[in-house]
Formats: sequence, structure tokens, C-alpha cells
Amino acid sequence: MAAVAGQAVGPALSGSIIGSAGLVVEQAVALDTDFEILDSGFDDFIGMMNDDGTFFSIGIETKDGQIGEFVLPLNNLTDTDAHAILHLIVSPGIDVDVDSDIGVDETIQRPVVWLLSVAPDGGYLYIAVEGEDQALPGFHTISGRILQVE
Repeated sequence: MAAVAGQAVGPALSGSIIGSAGLVVEQAVALDTDFEILDSGFDDFIGMMNDDGTFFSIGIETKDGQIGEFVLPLNNLTDTDAHAILHLIVSPGIDVDVDSDIGVDETIQRPVVWLLSVAPDGGYLYIAVEGEDQALPGFHTISGRILQVE
């Protein structure tokens, strides 16, 4: 059987697909699945993250002027450098600063947004936390979202 240019060979399908299909998009830059706060200077704290490691929340009990640091392991699941934005949501009366052994650029857009550059072997985020002098002693939260960008 010879085929002529523009002619389909084999069975032809016609019609359409109606409905929906589930789609899961994962990003390569995320917290380690064994989420653990490796260090803290606070008396009482608790931390948790979502299943895919892109959102975390830490609750701390602070006193006036108390300083502490949280160390969070961060993964890059690719073979090349990856970039992500870290956005923190911080209770009033708490100051935060972010540093890392993976590369943190200066604050972008707002004081609670950082641009991360993550090597293939990952690294650690260091979130320094200080209760402001006028902050009431008590329970405060720090939540963060990691969004990979290209």
C-alpha cells in the first residue's frame, strides 16, 4: 500500500474528550520531607509543614527582646541550580532575617520576601527571630511559602 502526501495511514479517530483529569505539579525546591527545626533559642516552639514541603508554620513563645534562630533543611531535586522565592508571614512584634548556606539575595519587593539560589545538593535556611521590645510576651507565628521561579 502506498501513501500519498497528506494522506493519513492507519485508523483515524474522530470526536472529543469531555471531562477533566487530575494534574499534580511539583516543584524541585522544597523543605526536606523529614521536617525538623534543627535549632532554636526559644523555650517553647512547634513547627509543621505541608506534604510537599512548600509551606511551613512555626509557633513560638517569646519574651521581650528574646532572640532565636530556626534552621530548616532545604532540598533541590534537580541536577542544576534552582531559584525560589521565600515569603514569610510574621506576627506583629517579631523581626526576622533570613540567611543561608545556599545563597540568599537581598530582600526583594518587601521586607519579608527573599530570593533563594539553591545548589543541586540543597542546604539550610537560617531564620533569625527577635521579639521587639514593645511586643507582648506570648505565642507568635511565623509562616513561610517557598515558590520556585525560573
